[in-house]
Amino acid sequence: MLQRSAPERERPPLMSCGRFSTSDPEIAVLEVTKLLAPHHLVIDDVARFHVLARRAELRGASLDYMSYRSSMTIHRPPQRGYVAVIVPVAGTVAVHFNGTGPQQVPNGSLAVLPTDCPVELQYRDDACLLIVSAETDALSAGLRRIAPQVDAEGLRFDGVVADENGPAHAFYGLSAFVAGVVDRYEAPSGIPRNVVDALKDQIISTFLLALSHSRSEMMLRAGSPVASRVVRQALEIIAADENAEHSVSDIAAKLGVSMRSLELGFRKELDRTPQQYLQAFRLQRAHDQLCVARPGDGTTVTEVAIRCGFNHIGRFAKLYKQVYGLPPSVKLRG
Repeated sequence: MLQRSAPERERPPLMSCGRFSTSDPEIAVLEVTKLLAPHHLVIDDVARFHVLARRAELRGASLDYMSYRSSMTIHRPPQRGYVAVIVPVAGTVAVHFNGTGPQQVPNGSLAVLPTDCPVELQYRDDACLLIVSAETDALSAGLRRIAPQVDAEGLRFDGVVADENGPAHAFYGLSAFVAGVVDRYEAPSGIPRNVVDALKDQIISTFLLALSHSRSEMMLRAGSPVASRVVRQALEIIAADENAEHSVSDIAAKLGVSMRSLELGFRKELDRTPQQYLQAFRLQRAHDQLCVARPGDGTTVTEVAIRCGFNHIGRFAKLYKQVYGLPPSVKLRG
């Protein structure tokens, strides 16, 4: 079994990212709920109980360091916001997925906690662990970047325990790498945004490429790239157009083809028109930007809409609500 020393350095990870430290079970449940998800906590020895938590927030992903004293059981109901990977550092951890029997998660292995699945975690002895999390919206956006031809709707990860092969290697290295970069800064607020985004992209890519999920086969299949060179190049132009400057006619002209040829190619390869794809892609980009906005950072719906190519704010708001079920202003407020 792997004995990874990187996360267990002499100086514990994420020292500048302290969130809370408490021996009060009620406070622990409240604070862990804020970080991860609502849950129920059963403690074997309340007199010994203590929990410490540190978190590095990465705009759509995160790395947590959790230290639990006393054996306990955590019951987490299904949730939709994120997928988490538990990387044990010390102690004994067991996981139950959807009421199934316990699976041991020793040091050197990992457990993937999916969405829409009740999970029970049992800690025996004093346990320390790293938790790498990725928000579902960020994972869908990452899949669209890696494989634009794959439908990101319905992306689901499997609840599994993996030993030292493949995924465990990837996530032990990932957690040590992210913690090492974060620990170079005196405070999380001092980490430049481009560094935060680079760390987030590293996490998202590792989730999509190292873990089993509902789109793995389509994403990795040898024949998965769009067959048509013109359509593939059009998708690359759309993805790279961060300021939404290109219309469909601009894209056709840039590729040296007629609008009709481009439309026929899109209908054949993607079963939609170039305009339909362009609008859906830009709407998703606007949604992603609203999701990662934080209170007080100055982001406005108008700014996001215009940046993503929607110059009529009323039409943007109507279209957004049709697709995502709520107004963009509500999404921005969290």
